[in-house]
Amino acid sequence: MKFTEKHTLIKMDSIFNSIWLNKFINKFIKHGRKHIAEKIVLKSFNDIKYTLRKKPILLLISLLLKTRPVISFVSKRKGKRFIDIPIPLKAKQQLLISLKWIVLAIKINQSISLKKKITNELLTCVLNKGTRLKIRKNIFLKRIFNARLNSRYRWK
Repeated sequence: MKFTEKHTLIKMDSIFNSIWLNKFINKFIKHGRKHIAEKIVLKSFNDIKYTLRKKPILLLISLLLKTRPVISFVSKRKGKRFIDIPIPLKAKQQLLISLKWIVLAIKINQSISLKKKITNELLTCVLNKGTRLKIRKNIFLKRIFNARLNSRYRWK
């Protein structure tokens, strides 16, 4: 008997009609208070809108596309050593990992308020100087260097 995944409908954001913005807001919820997280994210989006004169939702989506990983590495044991094998990721997995990395970079930042953290991270990523882009590049280079030693690929 085969089990199938239950697909739940993800609600879109009420203002921008975007699933990814709703997922972005859900990452900042504390103690079940979504309306507070939504207010903070939308205020930071208004700041971005007035400074850059661009739509902030397009900025978020372009940031997700910039920082997404294309491949993931799985460690396999071969004899006494572990080998990193690159595996391609599906598009949805790429965007979810990218969203998780952006939120992590925002939470690491030591600014005063969450609104300023979100605004600063999105504005610096427009200039290709964001912390998430640097971390992604360093992780990717380390893994590629290690994977070159044992070049084995697994494609689905």
